[in-house]
Amino acid sequence: MKRYLPAIFVFLLVISVGLFISTGYIKTLLSQKTIETTEDLGFSKTADAPFVEKPGIGRFPGVAEHNVGSKEFSGYLQNQSARAKLPENYELYVVKEVLNRNEGRVSLMISNVLSEHVFKCTPERTAAFTFINQNFISSGFDFMSTITPGDMVYAKCYKEDCVELGPDCIILKGSYED
Repeated sequence: MKRYLPAIFVFLLVISVGLFISTGYIKTLLSQKTIETTEDLGFSKTADAPFVEKPGIGRFPGVAEHNVGSKEFSGYLQNQSARAKLPENYELYVVKEVLNRNEGRVSLMISNVLSEHVFKCTPERTAAFTFINQNFISSGFDFMSTITPGDMVYAKCYKEDCVELGPDCIILKGSYED
């Protein structure tokens, strides 16, 4: 038994060092992802980009204050008669693919029809609400750097043909409930 003792000691030492190194490495990877990016929401946090943090949503770009667009959209959510008028002013789309973020070109689904549109959203009229209860998340962010495939978006037609959408653009995200 005594002759196996050094081998057991070396074996335990190697295992301990391996666990210490791998645990530190994993913590480093996790902390870098948490601090630097939130890829699941499609936006990279930079030092000067404001963001809000909500349970069930995580980090989301923008500020936790209503802007012109979010106030107007919230007005439609206040009661049933106002909500009934929402389709008269906004169209609901599902983002299928982001074709060109710089040009605002996106492939969207509306009523099971795939079509290409150009977003011309302005930060003062851009906001995010939760998918389930349409609770306010944030406003004032760069819409095109935030949207991801699968997002639901309420937008106004920029022109009568609705190929260009904006300046009001509302993203529905996650399942945060107050």
